[in-house]
Amino acid sequence: MASSTRLMPVLYPLRASKEALGSYTHLLCVHVRRDDLPAPLFEALQESTNEMIEEGATYPYEEAMDAQAFQQAFVAYDLMVGILVRPTHAYEPGAKVVLHEILPSEVDTPLHEVLTQCTWPAQLGGFYYVKPNYPGRSSHNCNAGFIVPTRLRGCGVGSILAQSYLYVGPALGYRASVFNLVYSTNKASLRLWETLGFECVGRIPQAGRMRVEDHEEQVMSSARPIVLCGPSGVGKSTLIKRLFDEYPDSFGFSVSHTTRAMRPGEENGKSYHFVSRDQFEDLIKKGEFLEHAEFGGNLYGTSAQAVRDVSEKGEGRRAILDIDAQGVRLIKANHAHLNPVYVFISPPTYDTLRSRLEGRATDAPEAIQRRLRMALHELEYARQGKDAFDVVIVNDDLNRAYGLLRNVVHDKLDGPFDQVPPPDNAEEAYRQSASS
Repeated sequence: MASSTRLMPVLYPLRASKEALGSYTHLLCVHVRRDDLPAPLFEALQESTNEMIEEGATYPYEEAMDAQAFQQAFVAYDLMVGILVRPTHAYEPGAKVVLHEILPSEVDTPLHEVLTQCTWPAQLGGFYYVKPNYPGRSSHNCNAGFIVPTRLRGCGVGSILAQSYLYVGPALGYRASVFNLVYSTNKASLRLWETLGFECVGRIPQAGRMRVEDHEEQVMSSARPIVLCGPSGVGKSTLIKRLFDEYPDSFGFSVSHTTRAMRPGEENGKSYHFVSRDQFEDLIKKGEFLEHAEFGGNLYGTSAQAVRDVSEKGEGRRAILDIDAQGVRLIKANHAHLNPVYVFISPPTYDTLRSRLEGRATDAPEAIQRRLRMALHELEYARQGKDAFDVVIVNDDLNRAYGLLRNVVHDKLDGPFDQVPPPDNAEEAYRQSASS
């Protein structure tokens, strides 16, 4: 039920001067009820809501709402509608006004008739409902649902509506506001509520199935971390970069620790956490690492804090870990609670891997030999099947391999995926020479 209180309209200046706003300079926030809505306005509200549902970053509805469903979900309680206007007089920000000062009408004109004279959807700036979080014993706490038309994104309208809510909630008699779920895909909303002093009390993994702009299911930021493993030169970095380019707000790369010297162009805390051997060994003693290994005389490791930082400092992004087979074994043995998705990126043949490493011309011959020896162990471990990795992707074609990786990050783990190819002549020969 809507409140019996009728709030005065509040006027806010629009601080952005963007083409989408046209000649409008202010947003008039008007308290309305279902009976106040003329048909063109109701249709504009419904259309804006369905646009946001189709976009899929804010509300997890599966399908567009018909008129009845929209009325029950958004219009059954109190509704605040933001109307784009151009007042003829100067007003203070947040000024309470009477309608006939802003919209053409007489003093006693019913609200329905005033709204009928507006141009919809052109004058719709956005809207939100306010209703009890739970009717009954918790009816003094409210929540709200906000809609801003797609064309007005970035114009500051959402911020104004949120600010007005800080006035509207108490004015309607509510003592507190609780947003049950704000989805991590809705970055703008998360930043806005944090700015206004709201507190995040926790995260719920896979709380809903959202969509991205191409209508694929969105990766849930609190979902299982993804561990990528594979021989050096197999193309892991290229696949990860492509994933980050396509989903810049969905993933974060855990920053490993190392004792090796920093190279030109690298940045401490971004490329690696560069530490001394004594510092690294002290972290081992403290149990800080999920996994660690020594390669080429240098220590490398992934700390539990680095994985947490991806989610906590990266606005709830999903962690990507690039580690070797030894690290996979350590996580499985000592940190099973992490429950990552283990993905092995395999070369099509061992000879192909050797050609790629030699073709990069970035490593000395001794370093290439070390990497090829390590590849023997990683391929041998990966051939254990599901006991080693959840998914195997053979990188024989970059586009095909990336398509399979996209299936993984969208939690489509039923396949079909690949198997590690059997040893070729080059691998057999190298294995014999390494053992002799």
